[in-house]
Amino acid sequence: MVLRLFADQDFEPGQGVKLASEELHYFRRVRRAQGVVELFNRRGQRAKGSLKSGVFFVQEVIQDSDSALPLSLAVALPDSKVLRELIFSLSELGIRDLKVFAGERSQAPKSRISGLAKWDRWAIESARQCGRSRPLSVEVVSFESLLKQKAQEAFYLDEKRDTEAFLDLDFFQKSSGSAGSLVVVGCEGGWTDAERKALRSSQFRPIHLKAPVMRVHTACVVAASAFLCRASLAQ
Repeated sequence: MVLRLFADQDFEPGQGVKLASEELHYFRRVRRAQGVVELFNRRGQRAKGSLKSGVFFVQEVIQDSDSALPLSLAVALPDSKVLRELIFSLSELGIRDLKVFAGERSQAPKSRISGLAKWDRWAIESARQCGRSRPLSVEVVSFESLLKQKAQEAFYLDEKRDTEAFLDLDFFQKSSGSAGSLVVVGCEGGWTDAERKALRSSQFRPIHLKAPVMRVHTACVVAASAFLCRASLAQ
């Protein structure tokens, strides 16, 4: 069994990589120092070698291709437990990155938006478990900067039932292109009129899913799954 440990640096043969205390704790206490060790990083590199006294000695470096789905998903700051589950789910679905912003109706305290280090650890842990070549990228953005993000296509999920749906047959028959897609999901309380107007003015297209009111985690997973299905059909 291969045990994947994370190191936030580039790998080179003959190099000695000192592992972070969190990774050593995982290796010694959680996995009881058992199994063949392999390193991974944010650049899609895998390092094979040996671990001795907290230092991993690299013997071989393998560069994996970037298989992440070209989709950025942005979500208004949810509760911490919801965000943790969301990071694990999106990581397993192969989403490229997750952006977190403070929505006008976000119920979680906005002070929690400073918890980026913890979110990054969750992304690393989920990558370790699901085997993706790079951890899910998680970043904090403002709603205003989100409106200026460059993408091949941009959507937002809208709970209003009179909103035109764009997930039709044509959607599944086209590719998002190298620039990728951006999908924005609001908070538990829904969009304000001002937020909805700003999204439309910035050429974001609304999507209304014909389902009962969904939790934030469910809405994000459903949206990501639709784009994953489209990418799979295009192959």
